[in-house]
Amino acid sequence: MKRETTPSNQTRLFRSVIVLASSIVALLVLRPFYSNGFWFDDSLNSQMRSMLHRFDTSLLDFSMQVTAVWIRNAGRLLLGWINIYSMFYVLISIQK
Repeated sequence: MKRETTPSNQTRLFRSVIVLASSIVALLVLRPFYSNGFWFDDSLNSQMRSMLHRFDTSLLDFSMQVTAVWIRNAGRLLLGWINIYSMFYVLISIQK
């Protein structure tokens, strides 16, 4: 009968230290991202008023254009843009 071996306490401690150290390094490296109020495309979304002014368009037209680009370029049907852009249009700043 084959006997299963379990890792020793020293091996488990070493693995735990490696996981903890890796987590700390990852948190330190990613600190600028998680401490910032902007995630992914939120920096663009928070500038909705200026984007509409720059392109001289309405919120609905801009949202429809973005949806068409997503369908054409990425093949993804994302119909929630009007809701997303409306929220960012109403909110002046997400960092307050």
